[in-house]
Amino acid sequence: MNPYKRFKQIAQHIIEVGERHDFTWKQRYEMIFNPNVSGELWKLQVGFDYCDPDMDYSDDVRALVDALRNFLPTIEAVANFTPALDYALNG
Repeated sequence: MNPYKRFKQIAQHIIEVGERHDFTWKQRYEMIFNPNVSGELWKLQVGFDYCDPDMDYSDDVRALVDALRNFLPTIEAVANFTPALDYALNG
């Protein structure tokens, strides 16, 4: 799968989990900051970075969710452009 599309999928999942009010901040943190979720996001190396406040669960979750929400339009544009670029370069 295109790494940008995979990034978008993971980012959307993180945003959904971060916005759930039926979980505590600690539960949301644990569902997001683990090798299978945020760990997979970082492995994709798509140039995403954000400021992690390292304060408490809610601040950490909110910081990542807000940064991803702001970055998604860029990723969507790249994800949609990449197949055409790949075809143009590689035929």
